[in-house]
Amino acid sequence: MKIALERCTTQIYDRIVLELANGFRQCGHECKLVQPSDIKSNADLLEAYNQCDLAIISNSIGLLSLKGTDTFFFEDIDPKLVFIHHDAPFGTEDLQAINDKLDAFVRIKDRSVHFTIEKSDEVDMKKLGIQCHAITHINSLGPNFFKGDQSHVRNVAFLGHVVPPIDQPIAFGNADDMAYFQSYLSRVAKMDHSVKSDFDRVHPANSEIVTASDISLKMQYIQYVNHFSMFQRGALLQGIQRHDLHIYGGDPAWLHGAEQTRFLAGDSIHYHPAVFDRAQVAEVFATSRININITSLQFDSAVINRVLDCAAAGGFILTDKKAQLAGLTAVADEISYSTLEELESKVDYYSHPDNQRVKNELTQQLRSDLSVSCSMANSVIQIINRMAIF
Repeated sequence: MKIALERCTTQIYDRIVLELANGFRQCGHECKLVQPSDIKSNADLLEAYNQCDLAIISNSIGLLSLKGTDTFFFEDIDPKLVFIHHDAPFGTEDLQAINDKLDAFVRIKDRSVHFTIEKSDEVDMKKLGIQCHAITHINSLGPNFFKGDQSHVRNVAFLGHVVPPIDQPIAFGNADDMAYFQSYLSRVAKMDHSVKSDFDRVHPANSEIVTASDISLKMQYIQYVNHFSMFQRGALLQGIQRHDLHIYGGDPAWLHGAEQTRFLAGDSIHYHPAVFDRAQVAEVFATSRININITSLQFDSAVINRVLDCAAAGGFILTDKKAQLAGLTAVADEISYSTLEELESKVDYYSHPDNQRVKNELTQQLRSDLSVSCSMANSVIQIINRMAIF
């Protein structure tokens, strides 16, 4: 089978594209990597994809996900379609844009299948007759970056976007502005709080998914709340004051060519440039005594790739509590936290030299579990098997 995959300008997701390509090739399939910058016209797009049997779409804002005059580009090509949603399926709070894409998903449901890392997205899409299945996130580092027992050069590390917490709603100009803010505060207080349950409370008439409009309204709610993700991380990381904390990235202003101005306060907090190179990411994970993961607010239960990448590099990670983690590893309780107090307590515990052996055992167990439950081979086989029904 010949499979087309679109490259991605977001480096972490492009690493996943390359890992997927390697996985399919190892299973004996031919892979064509499509560079969006090479596509200059609709004719180029058709030529790039129509020679393939299968097109994998893993970028919600990529070339194939753009809308032409009447249809999305993914509707205009001939191959069967696989959508892999690493983030929420609709990376926008524009209700019309969500509606339009969801309607397109329904139109192509007989030749497509969707995979999402968030279990509730699978449930909702199936109510519209869309083939959708939960899948584990994909390790973006690949199998060759295990660093093993490296010496620790820092105590606690966080890789990602984070800014100081806020104490008032963002003025979106939406009737639900206060509800979005309350969802943020609830997740700060309790890591396993469900944003989707907040939507059900605020919009009870739409909480039982019946139409595409019901899903669209819920996805819009989630995307508005997701704007608070960086502030939520700040609220948690600001609380870790007893240990040196090294932040790689921080204020994402640099993405837009602006100066970073939003920093967490505290003498124990140290900032570093963002890292994207595979080897550098793996090195940070492996040489930090404790790595912290704080999942963005668009997910209620999913386990994201930062957890997988850290384990693949042989690093120890503490992650906010997610229901799907228990299905992936036997040490879910030991490495997760539900509150800031629990995070502080576990950072204290696993930082102590007397608990080094316990921490090492948990690290090894997590890496072993995820190498099985989240293997690329499993993901590729699952995709191929699901496509066999069409």
